[in-house]
Amino acid sequence: MEVLRWIKIVSFTSNDPLIRIDQSLSTVLSERAILHFGLKQTNCQIEFVDDPDYTDLNDKDSPISLFLSTKIFQDLLLPPGVQFQLRISEGELFLGPTIGLLFKNSKKGYTPAFMKKHYSTSMGIYPSIGGVIVAYSIEDIDWKKGFVRGMIYQPEKDTWYRGKTAIPAVTYRRHLNQPAFHDFRQKLYERNGQLFNSHRLSKWRTHDLLLKNPDFLKYLPETFVVKTSDQIQKVLQFYEKIIVKPILSAQGKGIVIVETIVNDDYAKKKYYVTFYPKSYGEPVRKIMNQKELDQYLSKLIHSNKMQFICQNYIPLAKVDELPFDVRVIMHKNLANEWECNGILCRIAREGKEITNYSAGGDVLSLEETLQRLNGQFDYPSIKNKILTVCREFCLWMEQQNRYHLVEFGIDLAIDQDGEVFFIEANFRPGCKGFIKTDFDQHLQIAYQPYCYAANLQKFHAPDLLGKSLEIHQ
Repeated sequence: MEVLRWIKIVSFTSNDPLIRIDQSLSTVLSERAILHFGLKQTNCQIEFVDDPDYTDLNDKDSPISLFLSTKIFQDLLLPPGVQFQLRISEGELFLGPTIGLLFKNSKKGYTPAFMKKHYSTSMGIYPSIGGVIVAYSIEDIDWKKGFVRGMIYQPEKDTWYRGKTAIPAVTYRRHLNQPAFHDFRQKLYERNGQLFNSHRLSKWRTHDLLLKNPDFLKYLPETFVVKTSDQIQKVLQFYEKIIVKPILSAQGKGIVIVETIVNDDYAKKKYYVTFYPKSYGEPVRKIMNQKELDQYLSKLIHSNKMQFICQNYIPLAKVDELPFDVRVIMHKNLANEWECNGILCRIAREGKEITNYSAGGDVLSLEETLQRLNGQFDYPSIKNKILTVCREFCLWMEQQNRYHLVEFGIDLAIDQDGEVFFIEANFRPGCKGFIKTDFDQHLQIAYQPYCYAANLQKFHAPDLLGKSLEIHQ
C-alpha cells in the first residue's frame, strides 16, 4: 500500500534517529523503517503519537506534521524552510521530491542573483510540487558522503543560497557540455539516481538516426557532413543555394549561406556568400569567385576546428515578405507520452535569412502567421503536418532505447508550397518567444520538466499537459 501526504517538518532535539508521526499511519509503518532523502538514507526508529492537526486529505494547504530529530536533519542534510511531500511505500519513507539542475561549471558565476534572474519563472511551479531544488555541477559532488554543494532554492524568500544537501534523486541536465559527464552518469546510475536530457546529439548524429527511419525520409532535406572546402563545392554542383552549419552550433551562430550567381562560364562563376558569425548583429555579405570561395571555406573550416553539415537551402514561406520557420516544444507528460506543449513561428528580421529569435527576429502564433498569408495555406492541414512530423520524430528517438529525453525544441521549415521539413532538434530548447505569443504557454513550458521530475519519483505533480494548470507567480 502506498500513502502520499503533504507534510511540514518539525524538528526536535535528539541524538538518536527518531521520527514521530500520527498513529493512524501505524497501519503502513512499523517501529523501525528506512527514511530516504535524495540518494541518502538512514535507519530510523518511529514513535506513533496523537497529532491533533492530522488529516486524511493530501492537501498542501493543510499538511500533516512529521517530527524529525536533529540527528536525522544532520545525517540527511535536510535544508530548512522547505515543504515536502512524504511517500510511504512497503514500509519505507521517502521525502521529496528532490530535483537537481546540472550545470556546466560552478565557477561560472552561478550566484543567487543569476539563479533569480534565470529561474524565477520556473520556480512558479514550486508550491504545486514542493521538495528541494538544487543547482549543481559535477565538481560539486562528494560521492563518498552522498552530498552536493550547490545553489538551493529557498521558497519562503523566493531566493537561492549556496548550501549542502543530499545528491538529488532526479537530475535535470540543463547544460550540455560538462567535463567528466560520462563518469558522472555512470556513478549516478550505480546509485539508482535518475537523469533526464541525458544525451545531446549533434545535428549530424540526429540526421543519421533519422535516415534509418524510412517513413521520415520525406521530411529531411538533403544533408551532408563536410570536412573540406572541396566537399562543400561538390554539393554546390547539385544545388544553386546551400546552407552550411557547424554540427554543434546553436542560435544560428556560424551559419554560412552560399548562393550561386548563375553563369554558364564555370571559370567566371560567382557566389553570393552570407556569414552569420553571431546570432545577433549584422551578417557579413560578399560576392566571391571560385578561388575566393575555396579560400574562404577552407579558412572557415580549419579555424573553427569542428565538423560542418551542408544542406540544400529550403525556400521558406514568407509572411510580410519575411521568411519564417516553426519552433515546436515537445514534452513528456506524466503518463510518459509525448505531447506538443507549444507552437510558434519565428520570423526573420528584415535583411536576414535566419529566423532565430535571438537574432532579432519576431514571433507570432502559428494561427496568426497563417492568417496573414490570406489563405495561402490551410491552418488545420499545416498544423496536422507539423504535429505528425514532431510526434514521429520523438517516437523514433525514443525507440533508440539509449536516451532518457523529456523535451525537444523542434525546428521545422514550411516551404512555399506548404510542405513541412525537419530542420533540427534542440536538446535544451529556449522558450522566450512564448512570452510574447502566449505567456501562460510560456509558464507551462517552463514548469513541465519539474512536474515530470516530481512524478518520476512518484510524488504528486499537476498534469499541466492535461490542462489542470495552477499558475503561481
